[in-house]
Amino acid sequence: MVGDKTRWALAAHGDGVDMDHWIADSGASRHLVRDVSMLENAVDCDEPNWLLLPIGKRLQVTKRGTDTLAGIAEGKEFELQLSTVYFAPLLSRNLISFGLLAQHGCRIESRHGGMVITKGTPSQSRTCWW
Repeated sequence: MVGDKTRWALAAHGDGVDMDHWIADSGASRHLVRDVSMLENAVDCDEPNWLLLPIGKRLQVTKRGTDTLAGIAEGKEFELQLSTVYFAPLLSRNLISFGLLAQHGCRIESRHGGMVITKGTPSQSRTCWW
């Protein structure tokens, strides 16, 4: 979970997206990883857990945990912790859920031709590029 007092922003571009990078997804209902080693404090899901994909197929989710993303904001390194991140063995990309970020007070804005996820007032939020 994002700390309530933290003020941060995430900005990303589509050039050369690596398989281990994160994609911010407006349709994702959960934060998801494709590699279980990315999870911290991983535990097995209590019962069978399935996600419905936009193409109508189901994807099994087997573990949950947390993940810490490292970034740079205004020339300073910082970490952003995501709670309740799920592992899906057949997932093709890591996904950050816009909906979950919004539940924690984040906004999605268009700046300089790209999308930026911010938290805090515009004068206090920082932009993180990765």
